[in-house]
Parts: sequence; structure tokens; C-alpha cells
Amino acid sequence: MWVESLIKKYRNSRQEVNLMIKNLIYTLFSLAIIIPPFTAHGEEDLISLEELLNTEVSFASYAKKPLRSQPGIVTIISRSDIERSGARDLIDIINLVPGFRPLSEGHESIDMGLRGIIALEGKLLFLLDGIEMNENLFGTIQLGNHFPAEMIEKIEVIRGPGSSMYGGTAEMAVIKITSRGQNETATRSESWASLNEGQVNYRTSLMHSVQETDWGYSAFATIMRGARSNENHTSITGNSYDMSDDSDVYPEHYNLSLRYKDFNARVIYDQFEYDYRDRYGSFYGPRHATFNTFALLLKYQFEINDKITLTPKVTYREHNPWQYDTHLGVEKEITGQRMAYELQGQYQVSDDSLLTLGVETYEDKGIAHASTASKDTALPRYDYTTYFQNGTSSRSSYDNFATYAQIEFQTKVGEVSIGGRYEDHEHVGNGFVPRFALTRTFDKFHYKLLWAKAFRTPNIENIRYAETINVILDSEETTSIEAEVGYQFTDSLFATLNIFDIKIDDPIVFDSVQGSYINSDTIASRGVEAGLRFLPTWGDVKVSYAFYKSVKSGVPIYRTEDDDQAPSLPNHQISVDTTYYLSEDSSLNLNGFVTSKYRTYKSNSGFPTDKVNPKLI
Repeated sequence: MWVESLIKKYRNSRQEVNLMIKNLIYTLFSLAIIIPPFTAHGEEDLISLEELLNTEVSFASYAKKPLRSQPGIVTIISRSDIERSGARDLIDIINLVPGFRPLSEGHESIDMGLRGIIALEGKLLFLLDGIEMNENLFGTIQLGNHFPAEMIEKIEVIRGPGSSMYGGTAEMAVIKITSRGQNETATRSESWASLNEGQVNYRTSLMHSVQETDWGYSAFATIMRGARSNENHTSITGNSYDMSDDSDVYPEHYNLSLRYKDFNARVIYDQFEYDYRDRYGSFYGPRHATFNTFALLLKYQFEINDKITLTPKVTYREHNPWQYDTHLGVEKEITGQRMAYELQGQYQVSDDSLLTLGVETYEDKGIAHASTASKDTALPRYDYTTYFQNGTSSRSSYDNFATYAQIEFQTKVGEVSIGGRYEDHEHVGNGFVPRFALTRTFDKFHYKLLWAKAFRTPNIENIRYAETINVILDSEETTSIEAEVGYQFTDSLFATLNIFDIKIDDPIVFDSVQGSYINSDTIASRGVEAGLRFLPTWGDVKVSYAFYKSVKSGVPIYRTEDDDQAPSLPNHQISVDTTYYLSEDSSLNLNGFVTSKYRTYKSNSGFPTDKVNPKLI
């Protein structure tokens, strides 16, 4: 049984885990000596453990339910959690969520690894105020110096598949961000600057919102200028350059919402630009990368009666990502567009039973504009000769139709959630992914049993690359089994433990030998995640532990010399987020994480992977 292999793994890694724990204890003990906790505090946003556990959200479920009853492994991060952590950026916060780890593959873009699986393209859904922010050419998101912490009111995370509810980029996890100003009338501004060995980083943010009973609006804007690093970067090929000259970042974000009764509209313009030089281990001079997103959401909620609600929604997204500007001109410029229409209906069958039905259709368009750069500056894998037509734009489009359903009801053994999604994509055909969840709460104790299929539909550029070698891509298909138990030991202490088993068949990956995207062999991981929340009168303590083991490595570039580990993803990680209330008006926070050893990314060119020793950050 795989449980026995986990036990064996724990025994073999005992010395390594002990070192991690010692580093953590030394840090906490040192802080406890110099910072005596105080019991007096007057912060209005403090919440008791009982209130926290009974807070109702609708995220893994279409119905509002307490956290312990949500049919998924869910993490909620509140505004007060973010403020006390001192986080500057979203990535600082996500670092503390079990199973999540940022990593970079190429072009120095930063994405995510999830539960021991590299999830750089299309496996993680990122929602900002209900709008998908994954660019629809490759399905990626860009993290690091991008989404400022001061814009975020709440973060909700599903650590597990959500395709049956959200569609094809929710294959392994969902991150849902709610921006500030949705439920308050307020004006706030924040600016910060830092100086590090001659480098200046600064960011200015402004939020203004007015929320009345029948109407409201909110506006948020942020501009940042700075640099990622002033260290020397060494690529896997041994090439090196000084990042203080070539790692500047230029993110800007504008977010406007309008509300009148049950009608909601939102417009987002997000610009993320940065300088870099490393392109899969080879340097081709200074490069400027641009990722632009424009999105519009219109939504209206019709309450037919006290049991039936209909919600039509229209979303338009336009992405201009992976545009490279060199001293010779723009090398690559492609625009991805999506027009989506959705109608969702909900029927409150009884007080503890909800039926949700929905239908969704969208059209994806890819528009490639002719390069202004010299043809000699582009590697063969970026040769658009067959894509461009006499210097004009080339266009491709794909239609997708989906319908979904979910019924949630109460039984003697617990709350049951059964659902699924059927999709018919013009290129890859049709498919169905089911979902089942059983949750039960007994006063202080709860358990969850979860089984789900999920998928990832190939994006515009995945399909186009494959067509150049006459390959028809299939959707990835994921099977996930999860179980969680939780117990409230006291009025201030709560702990959870969950196990997971994830298998992805036909993963879509880029094969450098063929110069195209292909469906590769199965990848899979298994593991354990544990969390502890302690809310004494003097503060707030959150501790989490994550362990995974790679059990199948069907993708060659996702392998390392350690058979049970994927590149850049340590098998063990402990995270801590601790707050001490110093007085009624001040607090001190310590947060960070410690990892076990891991190996860096491995290329197809035969370069060995580097071993990185355990780290305390």
C-alpha cells in the first residue's frame, strides 16, 4: 500500500525533517524571549475560532456553507491575516499555503508547482473578482511583483480540482481573489519605497469605494517600479549576468466595478512587464516581456421567487501575453480573445438541499501579428513563417460548449455533493468530469471524503504548435482522491489533516525535440497536508506541514535524480505565520517557511540538476 511507502519515506527523511524543525523552533524561541506577549488588544477585526469555523462561504460549493462543510480542501485568508503578515505581494501569501510553491521554467516567468506536480500551464485557475486571469494562449498566470497585497480583501483557495464547477483551468486548484472596496465606503492610499544597494523599488496604490443599499462603485489603481534582484543569475548552462541591470519590473493594475441593485459590472486592465535575459539557458541580449489583460464582466441576478434564481453572465477577455521587445523590435506579438456567455440557475429544493444547473459557451480567438524583429533573432521554435501570411495577421478560433449540474443535500451520514460538467470543444471533442463529496461535522470533529475527475483543455497556442507537426492534442484528464479530518481541541485550538492522491493522464507539455506541444505519459503524486490554528488572547498562530511523493514521472523534463521528487519542489515544507499583539494599536508578525532539500529544473539537453540544501526563509 502507498501508506506504507509514506511511512518508509518519513523514516528515511527523519534527519532532514528534524533539521527543518530545529531551525523553526530556534527562530520561534528566540522571538519568544525578546517579545513578551500582551493580552490587551482592541482590534475590531479580531475573530474567535468559533466565528472563523462557522463563517459561511460559497467557493467549493454553490451554496453558502461553513468552512468545515465545504466539499473541498479549502483555505481562507482574510484581510486581517494579510495585514498582520506584512505581505507586500500575493506570492508572499501563497507561499504559506500548504502544497503551493512558486517556480520558474523559462523566460524568467514565475508560476506555480502544486502538491509535487509542476503546474506551469493551465492547471491552476486564478480568479480575480470573478474574472479568470489566466491568459488564454497558454493558460499561464504571472506571479511575483504583480498583485499587491494592499488590493486584496480575501483569498480563497481550493487545494484540489475544481473543473466540474469552474471548467478546464481548474484542473488542480483554484485561487479566488476578492479585491477591496466591495462592501464598504472608504478611500485609502498606500505608498512604499525601498532602497537596496542603489536599487529603488516603489509602489503607489489608491482605492476609492462608495457602497449604498441599492447602488455602489469601487475603483482601485496601483503602479509599481523596481527590480526583482541585484544578484548574479546563473543559468543551467553556466551563463551568468547581473540582474541589477536587467530585471526591472513595471506592473500596473486598474480595477473598476459598478453595482445597481442586482446588476454588476466590472472592468479590469492589468499590465505586467519585466526585463530579463535568460531564455532557456541562453542569453540573447536584453529582453522586455509584456503581459497585458483587458477584461469586462456583466452579471445580473434574477430572483424568480424565494426558491429559484437565474444569473446570466457575459465575460470578455483580451490577453496580449508573451510579447518580447528587443533592441531589434517586437519579436512576438499574439493576442488571445475570449467571448463567453453563461446562464446559471439555482433551485432551493429544501432548507438543506440545493440544485444548481448551468450552461456556458465561449469562443477563443488567436490573432498573431507579424514580427517587426529580424528573423535571425528568433529561435526555430518561434519561427512564425507558416503562421504569418505575407506580413499580415493570422487568426484561429475554437468554440466550446459546456453544461454542468450539482445537487447538494443532507443525509444521515453527512452532507452529499454530486455534480459534473460536460464539455464539447471544437478541437479536442467532448468529455465529462464527475465529482462526489461527503462531509460530516460532529460538534468538534469533521471529516471529508472527496473524489473527482478534472480536465485541462489545450489553449490556443498549444493547439497551434501541435498542428505544425500534425498532432491533435487531447485534453489532460485528472483523477483525484482526497480525505480530511479536523478537530477543535479547545476554544482556541483547531487542527486538520488531509491526504491526497492525484494522477494526470495525457499531460500537455512542450517537447523540445519535436518543437511542439504533445500529450505525454502519466504523472502522479501522493501526500499529506496538516494544519494547526491557535487563537489565544495574545495573538494568532498558524502552522502547516506539507509532504508529497512523486509516484509517476511520465514527463522527462519533470524528472530529477531523485525518483520521488519533481524539479524545484521539495518533498517537505513547514510554514509558520505567528502574530503577537504588543498593545491595543500594534502587533508583531513572524512568518516564513522551511523546506527540505530539492533539485533544480532539468533540461532535455542533459545538463545535471543542482541539489539545493534545506532552506529557512
